[in-house]
Amino acid sequence: MPLADRREILASMIPPDIRIQVSQALPGKAKAIFHLVDQAGLEGLISKRRDSKYRSGPSTAWLKTKAFTIDEYDLLGVERELVSPLSP
Repeated sequence: MPLADRREILASMIPPDIRIQVSQALPGKAKAIFHLVDQAGLEGLISKRRDSKYRSGPSTAWLKTKAFTIDEYDLLGVERELVSPLSP
């Protein structure tokens, strides 16, 4: 059964008035979608091959792509806590 059909069945099983929701499929190029996710400050995205079959357990059909920022900062100072060598 195609992924789109499985998503539709799953969405129909979840009542609209509870906290669980099915994420929407985002059509388009992965780089463009990831750029939007990154700009929104989100953690990242999880994608799945559209032609994949359902299998329980770990699978190579899923891909988690994390968004992160690398930056440089000046260290202005360090405050160290004094610890007694006799304290437990």
